[in-house]
Amino acid sequence: MTQPVIDSLYAPLNHDTPDWTTYVEPAARAPLPPDGPAEVKDGTLHFQRCRWCNTPSFRRLLCPTCGCTDLVWEPGTGTGVIRRVTVGRNGGVPHPVAVIAMDDGYRLSARIMGTPPERIHQGALVRLATCAGPRSQELAFQLCEASHAG
Repeated sequence: MTQPVIDSLYAPLNHDTPDWTTYVEPAARAPLPPDGPAEVKDGTLHFQRCRWCNTPSFRRLLCPTCGCTDLVWEPGTGTGVIRRVTVGRNGGVPHPVAVIAMDDGYRLSARIMGTPPERIHQGALVRLATCAGPRSQELAFQLCEASHAG
């Protein structure tokens, strides 16, 4: 004899409708505000922390460690270290993107601005940058002053 599958493990159900198996679409992510990414508020980068296991993460629906959905937003330091760099081209213009290990304990991918691509290297210290213009909706970082000397 097989056990029934618990539907709530796979999709949220609306039990108030006559057909209790009706799938309820999760709330759409709020659109980004015109002044910058939703995770940046008043010039501070915010990240998520799991209330159950205390793991920090960024732009997640579930905790990457325990799978919990109980994530809270916390203000971060906005600083980190470059772990990998890729330089793409957008219309012939170099577009450096890096994987950054943030000092708060999570990793993210973001654009590096204000420095020629050949000066961006693994191990360089970066901090959150304020953007203006057509790319203001994406996260951007810039090298810290100590990293420019190298």
